[in-house]
Amino acid sequence: KLLMKKIKPFMFVDALPVKVVHFVMVLINSLNPNLFWKIFMKHVFLSLFVITFLLSNFAQAKEFEWNSDADHSYLNFWTLHLGLSKVHGTFDKANGKIFADENGKLTKIVGIINPASINTKNSKRDDHLRSADFFDIAKFPEVKIESSGFSFDKDVKKVTAKGKVTIKGVTKETTLTGEFLGKTNVNWGQGEIEVIAYTFEGQINRKDFGLNFHKIMNGNLVAGDIVYLQFGIEANRKK
Repeated sequence: KLLMKKIKPFMFVDALPVKVVHFVMVLINSLNPNLFWKIFMKHVFLSLFVITFLLSNFAQAKEFEWNSDADHSYLNFWTLHLGLSKVHGTFDKANGKIFADENGKLTKIVGIINPASINTKNSKRDDHLRSADFFDIAKFPEVKIESSGFSFDKDVKKVTAKGKVTIKGVTKETTLTGEFLGKTNVNWGQGEIEVIAYTFEGQINRKDFGLNFHKIMNGNLVAGDIVYLQFGIEANRKK
């Protein structure tokens, strides 16, 4: 009886009342002690497994919001001109929210990019990119990037990010590959902070989002359909 009082909390027998379980276990123990211990150990291991699973999920779900450092982050892209040379550009204005666990492992990113801030170091070209042929900034003043999940290699160095990109009101799934550059601590005189950094690369087809400008010169596209993305993220939080 003393033994049964100790093991009752560990028993998981669907919806049976504890008294019924108690009676059945006592009966089994009296008839076949070996069978009793097999059943008992099975429920003990099951209980430990459930507890471990719940605790691990709780630990994984814990996340913190990190402050995006715009001065040390970038949103770059490039595409082909006439199918030959690379034309590079960047977006000078963006903001967002970055969530990661205490070790800097990303859990979620939401980024808002201002397409009016596009900069390819050519004002005439930039004005064209802001027009209805491309971003149509008068109607669509934001580009949004939102992650849906991250997967890391066993060393938590290489990372694959899945998410959605919204341009001109069109949302598409995309996948980026990247690298966790690490985590460090620094004190600029206002208290110690933790700093993390990531890089990501990927590509999209601009015409999937309604950026439909299409001009051919001598059989080559003036502006390539495929746009290659290169993102760098630095974020921090107070210890």
